[in-house]
Amino acid sequence: MAPKIKETPIEEEISLDDLFDLTMKKKWNKVGTAYKQCPSTRIAKLTKSEETALHVAISSYHSELHSSDCEKHIEEMIKSIPDEDAFETLSMENVKGDTPLHLAAAVGWLSICKCIASRDRELISTRNLKGETPLFVAAYHGKLDSFIFLHEYYNKEQVQEPNQQNIGQEPDESLRRREDGNTILHSAISAEYFTGLGNQRGSSSDEENPPKREKNPQSTYDFLAQFSN
Repeated sequence: MAPKIKETPIEEEISLDDLFDLTMKKKWNKVGTAYKQCPSTRIAKLTKSEETALHVAISSYHSELHSSDCEKHIEEMIKSIPDEDAFETLSMENVKGDTPLHLAAAVGWLSICKCIASRDRELISTRNLKGETPLFVAAYHGKLDSFIFLHEYYNKEQVQEPNQQNIGQEPDESLRRREDGNTILHSAISAEYFTGLGNQRGSSSDEENPPKREKNPQSTYDFLAQFSN
């Protein structure tokens, strides 16, 4: 029998098997109820890839198929996390070191990027095992709206909430680089987003999951060029 995730005697219990079943069936309203009742469900890793229910929910996003109800339930899952637990819960990593914000940035789910980042700005600066921040991931996958939001939100909050470390400093632009020094522009070009570029360079055989092309790749290129220093 699967172990029970317990909260208090007055709260309903849910097994890991039941949580997994609800997650795989995309019953986000019921998963959200579990999130509220049983804090342990928020950090339970359900898959071989060490993904939580929130990881799976965000990974299921498809821009042409997702519903407003689905989005609402996932936002409620995120908002239901108490402030004192928000960073720990939302910085949970899968086997690749990706947090839920990394995944939301990768698929370009802007409303979920906003919802997660608003819980703790420092989530924007977390890095996965490749040394990539969610900001970098958004650019790499050509998700311009998510990139702009994350970039502006992080640096806006830094200016509005100065401390002894950042007073007088320029906005933190290290987030747009991998730890190996690769810039967002370099990686975006390597991923062959841009019109004509892919045909000239050929396919990229070393990418596990090559990102989809943008509808207006040249505008993305022009924008990212501003951040190539």
